[in-house]
Amino acid sequence: MTLSSDGYVRLFRLDNGLDDLLARGCAWLQDYFNANPEKQAEAGICLE
Repeated sequence: MTLSSDGYVRLFRLDNGLDDLLARGCAWLQDYFNANPEKQAEAGICLE
């Protein structure tokens, strides 16, 4: 969902669902978490 400066709200459908979105986000963060493993533990995400 986004809100534009003209006041319109736009909703977007996630065809692959939340699991796919989370997997892509974790893949994007993986280099950061490899360099900062304590941050991954603190965040409690992408632990698998």
